[in-house]
This record gives sequence, C-alpha cells and structure tokens, in this order.
Amino acid sequence: MFFPLPVQITEPQIARVKQPVANWVIIAANVLAYLLFDTFHWAAYRGASPAAILGYGFAHAGFWHLGLNMWVLWLFGNPINRRIGNGYYALAYLATIAALGFFAYLFVPVPVVGASGAIYAVIGISVLLMPRARMTVIYAAVFPLTILLGLINRPKYGIYWFLRGGEFRVSVVWCLLLVPFLEFAGMCFWWLNTGGWHWGHFAHVLGFFCGIGVVLLLPRTLTLGRRAAAWGS
Repeated sequence: MFFPLPVQITEPQIARVKQPVANWVIIAANVLAYLLFDTFHWAAYRGASPAAILGYGFAHAGFWHLGLNMWVLWLFGNPINRRIGNGYYALAYLATIAALGFFAYLFVPVPVVGASGAIYAVIGISVLLMPRARMTVIYAAVFPLTILLGLINRPKYGIYWFLRGGEFRVSVVWCLLLVPFLEFAGMCFWWLNTGGWHWGHFAHVLGFFCGIGVVLLLPRTLTLGRRAAAWGS
C-alpha cells in the first residue's frame, strides 16, 4: 500500500499565485456534485447527452472513487495551480475534461465518469514544468511482498520479513515513465481477465498526454520564464 504526500516544489520563486483558488474550487465542485446530485446520469458515452461532455468530469461512481481522485488532485493540483496561475489552471483542467468527454461522446460505447482524465493531465503538466519537484511516499507491505523487499534491501529486524513500512522520495519526472507503463500494464491485465478494454486506463493515458500538450500551448513566458523566453525568441 502506498500513501503519497503533497508534491514539494524545490524552486519556490516560480510560484505565480499564493493561493491555488482554482484547484480548491474544482475540488469543492466535485464534492458538492457528488453529495447533491445523482451524477452517474452525467456519464459520457457514444450518443449521450451533449451536456455529458463536461458533466462526466464531475461525476463519480462512489465515495472511494471521489476520495482517491480528489486526494491526487490536491497532491499535484495545488503546486501546478500556483505555478501557472488560477486562470490558466482552470482553463487547462476544463479543456482536458471537454476534449476527453468529446472523444467519449464520439467513440466510447460504455459510460465513463470521473475526474481522473483531467487529473492525469495535471500530472502531465507537472512532469514538464516541475520535473525536479519531489514527492514523499509512505508505504506498507505484508508477506509475501516483504520477501521481495528483503531481497532488495535486507531487513534489520526479522519481523520485517513479514511486515514492513517506511517512506521514500521520488522526483515527479519519473511519472513520464511510470504513468504510461502502469496504465498499459493495467490495460493488459484487464484484457487477460475480461477479454475487453477498460476505457478508464485509456482515458488516463489520453489525459496525461493532454497535459503535455497543454504545456506546449501555454505562453513561453509562463513555461520558461520571462528571461528564458526572451533569450530563445
């Protein structure tokens, strides 16, 4: 089990806003939508209502689906919101939801809900804009996974062969490899067990690369800094 903590920016001077207002508003909108509405009817799929193109991004299948998505959005979204500002952050988030929702409206045969596609876009943005930012991850493992950990790093106490925990730090740039790898592995696992696609994994990958595309579309003064943009012009 892994429990990540908020992303830590190593260059505080790059922050453009002190408070990530847009991200907090997005999180609140998702929570209120879940509490006040039967949002599963907002699902996007081929032939759904056009309103679902945006609505699906604020719909969740259950409490744990909502909670996990909002936790990851808090981890990555706050520093990215500070990095690019409230306006650009809100635009990038909503544009990703709309792009993925439109894709589902045209091609996906099954209902899809959730903010995870846009959240993966936020992770993609962080890979390019804050590659040196670091995240602390708390982990816990039980037997037999502890055997594998013990072979990599011999435990100090015998009990650690059966129950083990700790923490490690990882740079955000590793998401560039980990996200596509884990999602592709998830697709293959789902295919082997069900014989069909899991569109959620596909949406995650699309969202991740949407985030990379967003960075390419942002003003150079925002992504590179004023001096670097002027030097490269």
